[in-house]
Amino acid sequence: MFSFLRSKESNARRQARDWLRLAQKVHAYRRDVLDEKPRARLEAGIAELRDLLRKKAPVDELNRSCESLEPVLRQTGGSFFPRTFWAENVEMVLVAALVVIAIRTFLFQPFKIPTNSMYPTYNGITTNLYLDAGEQPNRAFRAFRTLQLGAGHRSFDAPNSGELIIPLTTGGIPSIHPNIRGRPERGRQWFVLPGVKAVYTFYIGEDPIELHVPTDFPIEDLVRSLAANGAGITDDPRHGRVLRTGRHFEAGEFAFAFDILTGDQLFVDRMSYHFIRPSVGHPVVFLTDDIELMSRGERGKYYIKRLAGGPGDTLRIEPPALLRNGEPIEGADAFALNAEQADGYAGYVRMNAARYGGARPINVPEDHFFVLGDNSPNSADSRQWGFVPKHAMVGRAFFIYYPFSHRWGPSK
Repeated sequence: MFSFLRSKESNARRQARDWLRLAQKVHAYRRDVLDEKPRARLEAGIAELRDLLRKKAPVDELNRSCESLEPVLRQTGGSFFPRTFWAENVEMVLVAALVVIAIRTFLFQPFKIPTNSMYPTYNGITTNLYLDAGEQPNRAFRAFRTLQLGAGHRSFDAPNSGELIIPLTTGGIPSIHPNIRGRPERGRQWFVLPGVKAVYTFYIGEDPIELHVPTDFPIEDLVRSLAANGAGITDDPRHGRVLRTGRHFEAGEFAFAFDILTGDQLFVDRMSYHFIRPSVGHPVVFLTDDIELMSRGERGKYYIKRLAGGPGDTLRIEPPALLRNGEPIEGADAFALNAEQADGYAGYVRMNAARYGGARPINVPEDHFFVLGDNSPNSADSRQWGFVPKHAMVGRAFFIYYPFSHRWGPSK
């Protein structure tokens, strides 16, 4: 019983101190704009409550003083009292936003793998194609795959009878990916943020079907599978140059479906490179602004590649291996797996038309780095657009946090 009364008294004194701090804050910020009488009442209430706390007055006297101070604060408090929802929470929201920005800028930055240039170490957006209605996952399994892998499902029935044909690009027709005709579409990310998607229009008979997908969606992979047994490329009087898939459907029949699997999402350690030099083998994230031969459309983006050489190194591609300073390169499992063409790694290849990717040795200059994709045959990297300046290095990929696949965990 005694401890209960003591706790009650302690709470009362704490609340009285809170009222006093609020009243002093109102007085400090608003005394110049208050009329004389309200200001005098506020000052008297502050003096009384301060005196009672100093003398350790009984709880009843503290409560009475606080109750008499409340209507004074309602009259003089302005935006400080009574507090609205926004007044109560805007500071908390701003502080939280500043903390997030600080963490992202100086410590850990989230990054989403945009393409499959680092496959099979990391996945960009990939797709699963279903050519039979019975192959599709059921609703429950699709929901599970959405949570586990970020999978989105698309299914299409034939709007008309006829063959599935895919329009290709010709002169003057805009495209998102080479050869496959598409158009950009404004959309939303996370239902709120503005973004851009890609729209591809296929035809079955006379009627179109539209595929709304992310701009990084591997449309070529999907089309290659759809047209595996097709009749090739022909000219069509209605749609121009088209790819005939050889797949014929009746109106209302299931045509095809596919899943869109999100790219690996990871955290980038932005702090370490302020203290240590990037090491060969690190999966590095960098900004493309100041890379010598980077196309204008790719500048301002973040890329991820594997660091193959630093200042003073001499590199040479001897397919399928990569040599550093005359020896097989070391520093990451991906180097050896590419040289052995094992576990899905295709091996390193030269780029014959590239400035840095031919048969001659590559000498890395001071304050620059040479980076390569693990998926060498399908990677745009330093073989194509040259060295990455030291100041463009953002950090090292260190943890895949989504999706929950076999790659989840520390980055390789």
